[in-house]
Amino acid sequence: MTQALEPNDVHVWMFSTGVSEEEIREFRAILSGEERGRADRFVFHADRDRFVASHALMRMKLADYCNIRPEHLKFGTGEHGKPYLSEPDSSFQFNLSHSGFLAMLVVTRSNPCGIDVEVMRTKIDDAAIAERFFSKRENESLRSLPAAQRRHGFFRRWAVKEAVLKAAGKGLTQPLSSIDTTDIIQGRSSHVSVADGVGRPRIFWAQELKVEDGYTSALAIADTTGTTPRVQMFRW
Repeated sequence: MTQALEPNDVHVWMFSTGVSEEEIREFRAILSGEERGRADRFVFHADRDRFVASHALMRMKLADYCNIRPEHLKFGTGEHGKPYLSEPDSSFQFNLSHSGFLAMLVVTRSNPCGIDVEVMRTKIDDAAIAERFFSKRENESLRSLPAAQRRHGFFRRWAVKEAVLKAAGKGLTQPLSSIDTTDIIQGRSSHVSVADGVGRPRIFWAQELKVEDGYTSALAIADTTGTTPRVQMFRW
């Protein structure tokens, strides 16, 4: 079934990567040889299977938009590693994120987009990571939270940063501390500015997404028209 997508639409798909061994065998057949090779480099079978499931399900959903068989899709990568559709030649933009047993896919008609989902792990030193990668304002707002809320606050801010970086196609070439998420998290703004390296900042519309307990997620879209995107979320 061909999936309809209007110019201002943003479709967000959420799906579980906890699938059966039989499904994994079927999903591997959809992937390219390069994707299967990447999957097989994982040390743990659970990580391999989640990679296979998330990338196969992404192919299946993108195939609906492009009206093509999933195994016929071909991908290229941008300068900093962000994937794009190379075949069929299409203006569709997309981004995939997966963590734990949850995967998120965002698709737009032509607007650069990014998405991130994070399982809220407990065995990390979130305070030390925040001191290293967050802006001064972000760390101040994080420290102002009650101690019991700081880990959640850390992952909320991290998800927004990752989504914006992915939408910008910068990867980790853009310092994480240069993207200040304070106004997004506190509900005072829906926009984040990202320096483009030549003195003209790019503006991204960003939003947190409500997902399953134990996870945080965020979405970012390049603001090219000044119009608020129409976001629709689907569980698949």
